[in-house]
Amino acid sequence: RLDPRVQLLPMPENGGAARARNWGALHASHDLLAFLDADDEYLPGALGAARAFFAHDPAQVSVRFDVDYAGFPAEICAHPDFAQHAATLSNTVPSSLVVRRAAFAALGGFPMDQAFRRLGGEDGAFSWALREVFGNPRLQDAKRV
Repeated sequence: RLDPRVQLLPMPENGGAARARNWGALHASHDLLAFLDADDEYLPGALGAARAFFAHDPAQVSVRFDVDYAGFPAEICAHPDFAQHAATLSNTVPSSLVVRRAAFAALGGFPMDQAFRRLGGEDGAFSWALREVFGNPRLQDAKRV
């Protein structure tokens, strides 16, 4: 209610995260899409940094943010190999992605097949396809999600 650019977009029925993200993308009116999961938050300046990235290099179709894993279980974050795998893990976090709507549509959005939904792989599958087709540029100068 405070920002007219933000609106409730009810779905006809619950269909999971991939269906909700695809539904939102289908109804989006902006060239850039950003997906923010309920348990994530953008750190200050995140979307402005993405906008500046695309303005500086308009040929790019997506950008990834580095993720600060706040609230993760200590035994996972303290693992000696966690830092090594954190960037790979952040490649599957939808909240770390800003993508052009045309590229999102060209890839068919997040897969909605029950196998992906059951195994939680729709984020990884979309991210893999995006990386293979368009690359995976990152803003690595700061944590933004």
